[in-house]
Amino acid sequence: MTRTWFWGIVGIFFIINGLSQPTWSQESKPGDAPEQDDGPPGSMVLIPEGDFLMGYNDGSKNERPEHTVWLDAYSIDRYEVTMAEYQKLLDTDYSIEPPPLWDDGIATGEFGIRPAVGISWNDAKRYCQWVEKRLPTEAEWEKAARGTDGRRYPWGHMQPFVDIANYNQGTTG
Repeated sequence: MTRTWFWGIVGIFFIINGLSQPTWSQESKPGDAPEQDDGPPGSMVLIPEGDFLMGYNDGSKNERPEHTVWLDAYSIDRYEVTMAEYQKLLDTDYSIEPPPLWDDGIATGEFGIRPAVGISWNDAKRYCQWVEKRLPTEAEWEKAARGTDGRRYPWGHMQPFVDIANYNQGTTG
């Protein structure tokens, strides 16, 4: 997957905007995820200011070296943008073409609640502007996804396997 497609897909899932009310308690340990709720679409989570380890020494060239990065506090959407939410933009802005994998009506019914996929970086950016937010920077995304305790993946250091949702799509398991 090219870097552009990757960030387009990832970015549309996690869009951010300024500061909002904190949702993590002081008792939270680094890496603890707040409990998921059935809050309204667009609810956001505060990522506190501070440093985290960015990059991966054993990763590809563009991931090395692992280094410490400081970020101010920011907020990020708690949930991915759904197909139905993205379809609302398509219904109002005819200059954006539906993603190539989308058929007419795919963003309705049970598919409407699934995360939007196949979105280019530019269209993800346009969606964010439409909802008066912005895409996270690479550092903001990595801190939100990995946490601050140096873990490789959001769930820890264990290598992903096909049972983890959305990892290595196209495999069976």
